Amino acid sequence: MQARHDTIQDVGQEKTSTFAWTWIFAILLVSALLCVASAQTPTTSLQPGFPYKAEVTGQDVNIRAGSGRQTYECGRLNVGDTVEVIGEEEGWAKIVPPPGSFSWIAMQYIAINFEEPTFGTVTGKGILVYAGSDYREPSSSNVVQATLNRGDKVQLKAEEKDGYFKIHPPKGSCLWVSTRYLKQITDPMIQSPIIIPNPAELPEDINEPIVTVVSPKDPNANQNILSESSLLKQYYEIQAKIKAELAKPIAEQNYAEIKKSLTELSARKDTLRAARYAEFTLKKIQGYELAISVSQQIAVQDQQLAQTKTKIEKALSERIAQIQNLGKFAVIGILTKSSVFEGTAGMQRFRILDDNGKTICYVKPVGVAETKDMEAYFGKKVGLVGTIKAYPNSGGALVEFTEIELIP
Repeated sequence: MQARHDTIQDVGQEKTSTFAWTWIFAILLVSALLCVASAQTPTTSLQPGFPYKAEVTGQDVNIRAGSGRQTYECGRLNVGDTVEVIGEEEGWAKIVPPPGSFSWIAMQYIAINFEEPTFGTVTGKGILVYAGSDYREPSSSNVVQATLNRGDKVQLKAEEKDGYFKIHPPKGSCLWVSTRYLKQITDPMIQSPIIIPNPAELPEDINEPIVTVVSPKDPNANQNILSESSLLKQYYEIQAKIKAELAKPIAEQNYAEIKKSLTELSARKDTLRAARYAEFTLKKIQGYELAISVSQQIAVQDQQLAQTKTKIEKALSERIAQIQNLGKFAVIGILTKSSVFEGTAGMQRFRILDDNGKTICYVKPVGVAETKDMEAYFGKKVGLVGTIKAYPNSGGALVEFTEIELIP
């Protein structure tokens, strides 16, 4: 694939593959520059016999970026379509780009005026414009249609791709069609002289984007006239703030001001990439804020858990104190009947309730206590002397008691 260049300076840095052609080109270039330098005035060039109108005589006739079948297609013409022919070369007609044609230009050298968003202004010197095609990517569209300089204007087609703006072909652009499919329908017109500017008169600047692209109507107008590069720089500054915020503990992170800046940037009409990046970053911040919200909820839950733990520990301490005050009794409470193993010989269980009617534990008479009539104690507060054991069936404790006493 041919190397990609966006400025004349880029092209000048590329070495040609053939040594002989390098010297021939250098000699011709030096000769041309000497002629221009000696004249110090604009020169003119005429192409007699052109332009003229021609009618297409074939169907699906390819429009090509250059004069030859090896160049890529840029569109198609059909029978009855007309084109303006401005030159011919070895069986190929050089035509003015017909309606629907477009070109590509690098976004980094275009500034867009907020007050005139359909036009862009070139911010560098020797910026190359490439013939556009729907059949290939901008980066592989390598036929140069025009060279623009700082201050030149281009008409945008409100679309960008891979760092390039799609634009209407600038003045002086051309495409090519095979002459075998064209029929001349008008006589040649007298062509006005083509003015070739003196290279020495071009501004001595470098290919750097500019902030203001037109003279503002009022002193404050330049605040809204920013180039794509300036807005991208603003976006990267916001990104740095996000990175600094992410470095903080999650409880200290705050994206309110950052979101405000990104929202304003995403709403701008004088930028494509910066606005798109800002919109994407806003969605990422939603994720950061969700993490902050979850962290806050976890912190609240941890606090609630700590409070619950404190209550449990307090209740446990009170219960331990209560147990310590039982004296010789394993448990004190109100004896009541239980349905557990009721009717099964030797497996009868009873319950001990607290003052609120809640079950404290299950109890089982053993030894001499088995001979006592438990119904005489039902509904009364009693103290049981015995052994406390785990009781898996109830998930609590079982007291096997040998003595029972009424508690006043």
